Amino acid sequence: MKRWQGLTLIELMVVIALIALLSGFSIVWVKGIVKKHKIAKDIQLLFSSLQEARYLAFTRKTTCGVVLGNSTSPFSSFEIRCDNDSDGDIENGFNLIQRIQLSESYNSSRMVISFSKEGFTTDTCTISPLELHDLPENSCIVVSNTRIKMGMWRNSNCELR
Repeated sequence: MKRWQGLTLIELMVVIALIALLSGFSIVWVKGIVKKHKIAKDIQLLFSSLQEARYLAFTRKTTCGVVLGNSTSPFSSFEIRCDNDSDGDIENGFNLIQRIQLSESYNSSRMVISFSKEGFTTDTCTISPLELHDLPENSCIVVSNTRIKMGMWRNSNCELR
């Protein structure tokens, strides 16, 4: 009976190849999870900021809103602003409430979403991620005249929850 003396070079190379293969798959999987989490976090932040702008407009009795990016789509930052010269415009003569940087890029059908002193808007729009695959449950926002809702982006539409 022969005693076992150790691993051959071939066996060692097979084990290393399997470890490398599994590591490659797990890195891709983890990157996907991290990206989903970033999108969900950004969408939640955008949603709460839109709600905050609406609340500020209602409580301050002035026009407030959100300006997405630098007036170009796609955008990766936004500002919450309130009108300070009573002209109903948050693009000129405004109070900057907060500037926020997002971790991903997003598309929007409008770049300025303003709320009247009653909390209503005429700036209806949809906000969605730039990359449209493997998205989390809350991956888009629809702003209508009276509501702000989150949904899931599917087939070029935001399906509201």
